Amino acid sequence: GDWKWHAGAGIVRTRLAVQVDAPLESVRDRTKLTSDGSLPWLTLGVRRAIDADWSVALEILHVPLEVRRPPDFASERDSLTSWRAQLRREFR
Repeated sequence: GDWKWHAGAGIVRTRLAVQVDAPLESVRDRTKLTSDGSLPWLTLGVRRAIDADWSVALEILHVPLEVRRPPDFASERDSLTSWRAQLRREFR
């Protein structure tokens, strides 16, 4: 079959926390990282049918992120962008 384009967008509500325990050269980093808010996301991809049940797809995901890091906690953009390849079977 032909390649077919698809796109998606959404917002996910997050309330995340992780405790870092990382030995550094002279200290041990025990920072607690948190995220509490809504994150928008965008996807763009292509899909191609192999037969009636199987298809393959490639997709890019982009999540714009604003982060604050010590010591001054100034806001900076550190977005997440990732690719995914997919083999899909449709059960009928």
